[in-house]
Amino acid sequence: MLVLPYGYAYGRVEAHAVKGILHGVREGRIVLEGCRGGSAWERPGQAAELAVRAATDEETAEVLRVVRTDGAAPRWDVTVAHADGRHWRVAVVQSASAPPRPESCGTSVLGSPARMEVRELRELAVASALAS
Repeated sequence: MLVLPYGYAYGRVEAHAVKGILHGVREGRIVLEGCRGGSAWERPGQAAELAVRAATDEETAEVLRVVRTDGAAPRWDVTVAHADGRHWRVAVVQSASAPPRPESCGTSVLGSPARMEVRELRELAVASALAS
């Protein structure tokens, strides 16, 4: 499920969860349960932004943005900024999902889709964040 206007994708949601997600959107909030990330970011950025939301209990839409992504598969360092000036550096690593499962909806072909795992999240000091 793709939720507009914020562009967040949700997967494997049931009717009761959809109701909560849509209620949150009307209030300008992002519900983390079932959220796979914002479509504006690449997969490492999606994982990093959701990790910052979870660590800070930030639900407000449009206050976090991915400002920098360094690295390449299978490891990235992603910088996430908050509208209030805070910044975080998030280490994201790609691994294979297990056990094998369908790689997309509607297919019966099993595979090991790429999975983004957050390995480290740390808030940056203001001077460090500005140097990034």
